[in-house]
Amino acid sequence: MELLQPVADLLGVTTTQILIVSGLFIVAVVGWYILKALLRITWKVFVTGVVLLVTLACGLGLVFIVLGGIG
Repeated sequence: MELLQPVADLLGVTTTQILIVSGLFIVAVVGWYILKALLRITWKVFVTGVVLLVTLACGLGLVFIVLGGIG
């Protein structure tokens, strides 16, 4: 705490306020990277689902075209 006292005096704040703001900044940065990782995972799952649905739709369409041609 004594190490931050000159800086706190220059800024006109207390050392506790400096520590609180520093802690909030660290929490915000860590939260940002966690959110970024979760969004990346969510995007990959979404794209996989879309590709799966399009593939199934094309396969079913092909089956009905073949069955329609036979009948």
